[in-house]
Amino acid sequence: MKKEKHQYQLRKVPYPKMKREVWEEKSPRVFLRGQMYWASIEGKNGNLTKRRPVVILSNDKCNDHGNDLTVIPMTSHDKKEWMPTHVKLMVNTPGELSTAKCEYLTTVPKEKVGNYIRTLNPRELERVTYASMIQIGII
Repeated sequence: MKKEKHQYQLRKVPYPKMKREVWEEKSPRVFLRGQMYWASIEGKNGNLTKRRPVVILSNDKCNDHGNDLTVIPMTSHDKKEWMPTHVKLMVNTPGELSTAKCEYLTTVPKEKVGNYIRTLNPRELERVTYASMIQIGII
């Protein structure tokens, strides 16, 4: 019988009321399509790394089993608003919009993904998916 790989990591934590330590299960992070996170993205020349918001575009099965995520980087400096592959989204502050640049589909290792920002609503995810389909030539 094949032994299954344990999906949880164990870590030692102090038990508050006793003088001993116990083992606690630490569950892995779950990344879902349509979530927005901070991530470290490499620049065009490969040696410049910048922290920016990204939208996860890869499907949930790949997100569970793979080591990388397919993401769309975002920028607050959009000079080409007329582009069909640009989608305006709110990142943190209400009223402050950033642009998901769907022409820059890229992959990011899960280790380079930082804090969770928010989840896109169904309409926003539909707009990002449509712009990505335009970029890869499906539409």
